[in-house]
Amino acid sequence: MSEAELISAIREASSLMTVEFEYWLTITFAVIVASHVTGKTLGIVPRMVISALYVSATTLFYLKYSGLLPQIAFFFEQLSEMGSNLPQPGLSTSYLRRGIMIAGTCVGIYSIIRPALSRLETETASAADT
Repeated sequence: MSEAELISAIREASSLMTVEFEYWLTITFAVIVASHVTGKTLGIVPRMVISALYVSATTLFYLKYSGLLPQIAFFFEQLSEMGSNLPQPGLSTSYLRRGIMIAGTCVGIYSIIRPALSRLETETASAADT
C-alpha cells in the first residue's frame, strides 16, 4: 500500500471507531432515560432482558472497537517502515474511551436495575410493617 492509502485506511478505521463509540453512547443514554421514564412500573423480568440486551450490545461494540486498534497500529507500523513521519496518536484517547465505556455500562445497568430493587425494598418493608 502507498502512504496515501495507509493514511486513508487509518482515517477510515478511526472514523469507524468514532461512529461505533457514538452509537454506544446513544444507546447508553437511551437506556438511562427509558429506565428513568418507566420508573418502578416496569417489572424485574423485562429489566433483566433489557440488561442482557444492553450488555450484549456493549460487548459487541467493545469487541469491534478493540478489533480496530491493532489494525490502526499495523497501518502506523507500515507507515513508519516507509519512512513517513505521520505522528501516532497517544494511547490516552483509547484508554479514556474504554474507561467511559466501562463506567457508562455500569451506570446503564444500575439505572435499569435500581428502580426494580427499590420497588422490592419498598414491598418488603411494607410486608414487614404489617
